[in-house]
Amino acid sequence: MSIIKLFMTLFFSVLVQANSPKESKPSENAEVRGLMRGLLENVIELTGMSMTEREFSEKVNENKILNNLTKVQAILKQVEHKDAVQSLGLKISRDTLATQLAETERVFRSGNKSFARWMLNSNLTLCMSCHTQMASMASFQSEMSKAKFKSSFQEAEFLFLSRQYDLALKSYARVVKDYSKGKESVENLEKSLERIVAIYSRVHRDAKGGLQEVQRISGAYKFPDFIKSMLNNWKRDFKSWEREKLPNFKNDDPKALRTFVARHLPSPESDGTLIADASRAVTYLFVSGVLYEHLRVFKKSAVNPEILYWLAQCDRGLNNEFFYSLADLYLKECMKHYSTSPIAKDCFREYKRGVLFSFTGSAGTQVPDDVSADLEHYRKLVKMPVDGESRPDDKSGD
Repeated sequence: MSIIKLFMTLFFSVLVQANSPKESKPSENAEVRGLMRGLLENVIELTGMSMTEREFSEKVNENKILNNLTKVQAILKQVEHKDAVQSLGLKISRDTLATQLAETERVFRSGNKSFARWMLNSNLTLCMSCHTQMASMASFQSEMSKAKFKSSFQEAEFLFLSRQYDLALKSYARVVKDYSKGKESVENLEKSLERIVAIYSRVHRDAKGGLQEVQRISGAYKFPDFIKSMLNNWKRDFKSWEREKLPNFKNDDPKALRTFVARHLPSPESDGTLIADASRAVTYLFVSGVLYEHLRVFKKSAVNPEILYWLAQCDRGLNNEFFYSLADLYLKECMKHYSTSPIAKDCFREYKRGVLFSFTGSAGTQVPDDVSADLEHYRKLVKMPVDGESRPDDKSGD
């Protein structure tokens, strides 16, 4: 069973129910929830065809798979402009997944079904990027009864994606226990531990609970050295966050938010390069959780351009270890929507650095013409001088 496919589509179901209901019409929310539940039923029907690569590639399942991909994209189009899905953080995740789904359908239609299936699986961490922007939600018991899980890990992933976090924590704990008995892979162990940490830090922002759980796991089982190192880093950071007072969201206070971020995110290098340091994952998850909440509550805050830059910094810091990185997309959104903000030039510098790095190899840096044109478009958009690589001391707006 390709439970990943189910997770990917659940992304849309929970996404549209998560945003602030006070800013959406009740009738619209009901309409969107109905669309998502109908989609979920179609996805559960599809899971039986995605159990293995052989089943996914069988000719008899081809039309059903294509129909499902088409329906997913149609639903996305229907909800695209609904008020319930206009939180900027969620919008970026949704738009990215829509693009990837379209590409997955194209690859599937071209006949490369093995790669298409891999693309579906690879979308899981993108789903996680979005789902951890949200609080818990109502149970999906009826959907769970239709899904036959082959392992505690599959069940835990379903619970995580359907935002049943307390139940997910219990299932992930069973995965850890199964690993100690030789019944689970080290890959699923690592992913389960990361999910546990993400729930306590980004979702619940509960440093005390996170520390207690990591300490319990560390003392109960034997792990490879790299897992021990991860656990020690997490314990260190959870201890630090126990003493931290988190911002409240009663008022939009840009100054207080900037102070909070400056205290926890490392300053960029002298050339503006954002630092990647997965050993500080707990901190990046806590900070990004606070930033997502601020975006959700204060959709038109003056500090939103900076939040996009900070979210990119958090994603760079996690370095794809926990979730699909949306760093480049945050930077592009900053440039597109806030081109006159002082932070937009910093967003361009970091975006350009990331692009150039991705096209650098043993033969040097070779950037395709269309990518160069994209960089030039954003350079002009933010009015960056051609030689504007020097970085001003102050990147914050008022």
